[in-house]
Amino acid sequence: MSHESPAAPAAAPDRVFARAAAILVAGAAVVTLAGGVAIDRLTQRPARLAEIAIVGAAETALAREIAGSLERIARTPPGPDLRAARLGLGRELERLAALEAWRAAV
Repeated sequence: MSHESPAAPAAAPDRVFARAAAILVAGAAVVTLAGGVAIDRLTQRPARLAEIAIVGAAETALAREIAGSLERIARTPPGPDLRAARLGLGRELERLAALEAWRAAV
């Protein structure tokens, strides 16, 4: 009496290889995506800081222009020149407010 035991079910080698390859590809995709996100975040911060510095320099230059406009207004006698100086000051103040809003948005 010969007693044969049934063969243990084993996955075919090509299925094992395909599963292992799929796991490796998925892992590589996850690592690549995570690295891309990390690099993106690391490069956004210096770009944002540079933009803030540029806006700050523009605000400084505009503040000097506003100071000059205020001095012009103080020296100008009443008349059309004073009105033009006040309108110029208003435009400069609007530009300064826009720059400040831009800097706050960054």
